[in-house]
Amino acid sequence: MAFALNPDLSPANQIPGVFVFLSRAGAAPPATNRRVLLLGYKTSAGSKPAGTPLRILSEDDIVSFCGTGSDLHRMLVSFTAQNASTGADIWAMPMNAPSGTAQTRLITFLQSPSGAALGTGGTGAVAPGIVTVWICGQRYDTQVASGDTYAVIAANVAATIQANQGMLPCTASVASATVTLTARHAALTSADLPVIVTFSNTSMGVSASPGTLTYATTAAAAGSTTLGVATQAVSASIANTDTANAIAAALITAVNAANAFPVRAAQTAPNPDMTLFYVDDRVFNWNWASITTATTTTITPAWGANAAGLPSAASPSLSTVLTTLSAQEAYKLWLTPFSGAGATVATTGETLYGSSSDYTVLGTLSSHIEREANGVNCKGQILVLADTRALAVTGSIPSGTSPALTLSPRYFVGWLAASPQQGYESAARMASIVMANIDYPPFNYAGQPLLTNSRVPYLVPSPVTRPSLSDCNSAMGTYYLTPLVANDSGVVEIMSGRTTAKPTAVLDGDYRWWGVALADDFIRDDLRASMPAVIRGKSLKAYSEPRTQFTVTPDAIRTAVAARVVYYESLDIFDGDRD
Repeated sequence: MAFALNPDLSPANQIPGVFVFLSRAGAAPPATNRRVLLLGYKTSAGSKPAGTPLRILSEDDIVSFCGTGSDLHRMLVSFTAQNASTGADIWAMPMNAPSGTAQTRLITFLQSPSGAALGTGGTGAVAPGIVTVWICGQRYDTQVASGDTYAVIAANVAATIQANQGMLPCTASVASATVTLTARHAALTSADLPVIVTFSNTSMGVSASPGTLTYATTAAAAGSTTLGVATQAVSASIANTDTANAIAAALITAVNAANAFPVRAAQTAPNPDMTLFYVDDRVFNWNWASITTATTTTITPAWGANAAGLPSAASPSLSTVLTTLSAQEAYKLWLTPFSGAGATVATTGETLYGSSSDYTVLGTLSSHIEREANGVNCKGQILVLADTRALAVTGSIPSGTSPALTLSPRYFVGWLAASPQQGYESAARMASIVMANIDYPPFNYAGQPLLTNSRVPYLVPSPVTRPSLSDCNSAMGTYYLTPLVANDSGVVEIMSGRTTAKPTAVLDGDYRWWGVALADDFIRDDLRASMPAVIRGKSLKAYSEPRTQFTVTPDAIRTAVAARVVYYESLDIFDGDRD
């Protein structure tokens, strides 16, 4: 067995102790680290100040300390819905939202369109039925009577939501025929707000709209315009001198002709406005629009406010929060909604309308975790995330941060395209699965189901949005993501537990697997726990045998390490104790 110097340990270091460095160029404790950190926003109703770690013993604690419907509250209930008996030691680090912009969603009730033409002459429902609204998987059914006006329908839907909105990341209000859902946090994280609206009976003659797009000015050059919703996008070409009316009509035609697009569109022609309509059972989320800048034509979306604001602008600052966490014991798993997800980032030459992605905060978290993980601090901490956008957009996360997440196996990023649930709800379940199996670190996570309970919903994405095997292969091999897919029983499961690590000359390919990364930390933690007893109270005797209990030889230390390796092999944590 060969030994090398710890490259993270400065020759100037005078602090005694065992500092363990494991080289990732090769292959992959009695006291397992079961600490889980929930890092996210609190609401103003939370009784505890931001910036102070809080031990969470129950849901009542998180509600009292951090507020009903806060990101922290929802992460906790998702974690425990997967498995309530993981033995996790759960902590929350509450943060104040940065006084940015809260995401809003609109549900406006109006007459159903006829093809691409807006309905006219209607005042309300012409037949009875039920309108169902799903918000982050939570279902709200509202009875509609024949003759109910659009404003009455909206008021009744809002009342249904308001009667049971405690678990939601948003609140509901109503004005005229429009229900407005407003996220509880004024920050970029609230951009993830999936909504589904479905009607039981088309004979009602009622539909719901998430908003409108309005074009202005005649095109000064050829180009294109695009509408994106969830994981799909549709474009229409623009010719030089096309009027705003013609541009709107062209995109409406493209939207309605697209295969299984999540919205429909209509207008009263000729008109520069296009009204969008929810499609039954389809998720409206990650909405964005763009247009070729050279056309000089503009778009004005009226589909609610787009979320904005990063935690670095809040008080206490993110750097202050991380400094506080540096003084804490290691948290094995970190859960956070700070994935940088907004909507999408437009290509060069395009003007984007909608929330943008921002990975600066995730890069800051990565820098902290890597610094704390080195051979001096020896904190083996894993950051768990999930995202529900299109593959290439989600795939930009591991390579889009600074430092890139692809440089390390300390990041588990799940991908569940067009999910009716928020991304961090899936991440919380992933973390719960890991914690339930933490006693055997190299556990194979392929095929592990993401579960729930009767109180916390977890819907499966629509079949038309489920990724192909080719997409899943690209997610793992090209983007270093963990695909989350619906199995034949309609249950979401982990296809393969992949870290974000990109194999290189200095990063062994085995570090692609969650189990290898976790086993790596298990071994280091065990050596830090077991080796102090070998050297405590002893001086090193390099040239002759010890005569008293106060000295130890390098060979004795090597023998003690080798004995631990035999122990790891006996647990099937290490493969090959003779090397």
